[in-house]
Parts: sequence; C-alpha cells; structure tokens
Amino acid sequence: MKHDAYSLMSTRTSRARNAGHASNRRLWLSLSIVPLLIVVLDVTLFPRIFEQRQLLSALDATTLFENRIVRLGTIHSISINVVLENLKNEDSLVYLSSRNRTGLVVSAFVDPERADEKRVFEGDLARTVRLRLQTVSRTVALRMADFIARMGEHRPGDVLGVDLNLSESERARFPVDRLIVVVLNRPGSKESAGGLETALAGVVADADRADLKALAVPCIGYQWKQKNSVTVDPLLGSVFKTLNGPHRPFDLFISLYSDWPTPVIEKAVGAVNHAWAVSPSIHPGVLSSLYRGRYRIVLLLTTICLLACTRRAQNTVKSFLLILAAYLSAALGLAELLGRFAKNYPEQPIEIALLVSWVALALGFPVFVGWDVKDVFRARKSKSSKRHRPTSASARSTPLHDSRVVDGDENFVDSSQQKRGISKVNHKRNRNMPLRDPAALMRPRTSGEQASRRKLPQKTD
Repeated sequence: MKHDAYSLMSTRTSRARNAGHASNRRLWLSLSIVPLLIVVLDVTLFPRIFEQRQLLSALDATTLFENRIVRLGTIHSISINVVLENLKNEDSLVYLSSRNRTGLVVSAFVDPERADEKRVFEGDLARTVRLRLQTVSRTVALRMADFIARMGEHRPGDVLGVDLNLSESERARFPVDRLIVVVLNRPGSKESAGGLETALAGVVADADRADLKALAVPCIGYQWKQKNSVTVDPLLGSVFKTLNGPHRPFDLFISLYSDWPTPVIEKAVGAVNHAWAVSPSIHPGVLSSLYRGRYRIVLLLTTICLLACTRRAQNTVKSFLLILAAYLSAALGLAELLGRFAKNYPEQPIEIALLVSWVALALGFPVFVGWDVKDVFRARKSKSSKRHRPTSASARSTPLHDSRVVDGDENFVDSSQQKRGISKVNHKRNRNMPLRDPAALMRPRTSGEQASRRKLPQKTD
C-alpha cells in the first residue's frame, strides 16, 4: 500500500513538473516572437523595403516619350520617378490619385525693385494650376490667388504651404491636397544654385511636416526662352541633393513639360541622368539598401537568438529580459566597433562582415555566454605546476603510494594479500553462522548484539 501511494505521488509530481515545463516553454516562445512582431508592425506602418535602390542606371528619352512615367529607383526611402506631362490637360497628375496625401510645388515671383501691389506676380506654372482649379472649385482658386498675392511680404527662397481641402469629387478631378509655393526672383534674374537648394530643402521639409505620401515637383523657375533663367542642370541637381538625410518615405515625381521642344526635353533628361549618377543609390551597401535595415535585421536576429537559447536557459521573463539586453548590447557594440576602426574602408564589405557577425552571435549566443577568461589561465597554471614539480616533493611523496603495510611482527605485508585474507575470514564466518529469521532482520539490534559484533581488522599505518 505504501509503495503504491509513493508511486502515485511520484507520478503526480512528475506530471505537475512536466506541465510546469510546458507552460514555461509556451511563455518563452511567446516572448521570443515579440521582436518579430515589432518588425511586422514597423513594416505595416512604413511599407518600405528598400532605402537605396537603383532600377535604371540612366533614363532614356525615347522610353520617357513612350511610357510618360518612368521609375528610376529609391534614395533615402524616397521613390524617384520622372513624368512627361502637360498640367493643362485633365489627365495630368493622375498618378497622384492613388495616394492619400499629395502635394504639388509651384512658384511665385517677387520683384524686389517694386513695392506696390504688382510686386508679386504669377508664372506660367502657377497660372496654369489656378486656371485648372477654377474648373474644379472657384472658392479654392480664389483662395490660392489670395495666398500668392500675400507673398510680397516674403523674400526669395521662402517656402509656404497651403491645404486645398477639396471634396472627394473635386479631388478626383484635381488629385492634389496641398500646394507648396516657392518664392523666387522675378523672371530674367538668374537664381543661384545655393538659393535653389535651400528653397527645395524647404519644400522637402514642408512635405515631411504635412506627412505627404507623394509630391510632384515641376521645373520651377526654368524658362527655356529666357537667357538669364535658371538652367535645368542645377535645378534637378538641387532636387537630388535635398533628399540626403533621413526623411519620411514618399514618392517624388519630377514633372517635365511635354510641350517643350525635343532638344530641351533631351537636355532635361541628361540633367536627370547626371544627378542620378552621382546619387548614393548607385552602389548601396547591404544594410543601407534596406529601409531601416539595421533596426529590422537586429530585431529579426534577436528572435533567432532567443529561440536558440530555449533549451539552454531558464524559460522565465527574467531570462528573456537578460538575454534581450545582452544580445542587443553586443550587436550594437559590434556595429560601433566596426564603424570606428573601419571608417575609411569600403562600406559594402564592412556591412557584410557586420551582418555575418550578427548572425554568428545570434546562433552561438548560448555558447558564448558560457566562456570565461579565467578558465584559460587556470588550465595553463595547472599544466605548468605539473611540469615544474620539484624532485624532493616527489621523493617524499613516494612512500605514500607504497602498497605494502606492516603486520604485528614488523613484517611487510602486501596490502592486496591482506585484503584477500580478510575477505576469506569474513566468508567463513558468514558461512558458519546460522540463518536468521527474516522478521529478525527488520528488527533493530539490541545494545548487546551491537557490542558483540566483531570488528574487522583495520589497516596499520
């Protein structure tokens, strides 16, 4: 009965222990996929895969004439597209209709030599946009005209934005949510490249603040008939330069005027190719080519590291936090170390080495954390101590290992022979003794019985 009760209790204990292990294992697996869920959430909020990507090495004018819209690639998570269109047509800007928040850049000219109401005037681009808005909403067109008329208070290079607040039916005809107005000098005055770059940087900053998903940028200020007009080369070069640095991901459309003469369009295409050739997307690195590459890859490898530690670590929340902090610290430390010591080396081999190091750290983390530098020195110390043991100590320790002992008559007796003799005596004694009752075996010995037990002979020193 007692044996059955003990077996039942052991079975219940083992089942409870196994249930506890299974519960901890499920908790650990749930915690391990937390970094993966963060990556999925980040991709959902920012649906970008590439930060730097080159789809075309150069734009062909013939391809642009045929397709009317060509995508070049991605720079700093901003998709670069070139469009050939006429904003007077109803089918222009139709590529913006599928985006939630869109913007259009126009220009307003200021004559610094005049102080009257004619100080500010529209260019061909702003006039075309206003006339098209009149066909959509007269109220919005008047608001745009008033907004541009107040530009006399600003200086060339300033950037201001205004939301159009069109209804759904109006936006279907003119898919623009925000106008970004750039103040330029009067036509005929040559704009400096630095002034254009500053103004376009303000345009990108306004698009970031307004959370635009797409932005159309015509060649503002360029008039191919004017000799002193800004040329298209520095204008498009400034567009690409302003994209350097972190920005919200959006689609950028460089709009070229389809009514320009063919040589002018070909010249604009050549300016786009030159600006695209010197952009950082030509030879992107492994991690820099992905949008938030380091951030997302480290989180993915953190999940792999946690899964690799499942059988080697205690499946508790405390272990999860410790392993998470240790792996992230080690991975970021490797990135900082390679960044400092390989600053002047090519970027792509360094990023490949960093990626390989992160993967090795994630897979071998359960082994690496068990390494201790003290073990190296302990092993070396034990070997050296055995190698340089003094002869005197070994000589003194030799008698300790002698297998012979001394009997009562001062004669040396081999210890193995003595053991055999003792075992024979015990065997004879046990054979001559009568068999005991099994019940008596369970009864404890009395003090007399314990005193009458013969002691075995012991070894002599």
